[in-house]
Amino acid sequence: MADHILVVMSEPTEGQADTFNNWYDTVHLPEMLTVPGVVAARRYQAGPALGAEPPRRFLAIYEINGSVEDALAAIGAAAPGFNVSPAFDAAGALAYTFTPIGDEQIERPK
Repeated sequence: MADHILVVMSEPTEGQADTFNNWYDTVHLPEMLTVPGVVAARRYQAGPALGAEPPRRFLAIYEINGSVEDALAAIGAAAPGFNVSPAFDAAGALAYTFTPIGDEQIERPK
C-alpha cells in the first residue's frame, strides 16, 4: 500500500473527450510516473452515484511513497516540462492528497 495518494478530478475541454483520454493515458500518466515518489497511477470514469454526482467525470489516483511534501514539490518542479494538452481543462481540475489513517481492510474468503 502506498504511503499517500494524490487524487485529481478533471474534465476535458468541450468536445475533446477522446483527445483528452488519449493524452491522459499515453502522455500524462507516463510523465507523472517519472516524478520521484510517484509509484503508480490509474484513471477512472464516473459511474452511477449513490448521492450527488461527482464534481468532475474523470479521476486519476497517483500512489505516492515517501514524503508527500517532497513528492508535491517534485511534481511542481516537473510540471513546467509536462506536455499539457489543450484538451485538458486545467483551470477546472481539483487535486487533493490523502494519507491512510488505519490498516487496510481486505475481505477474506469464507
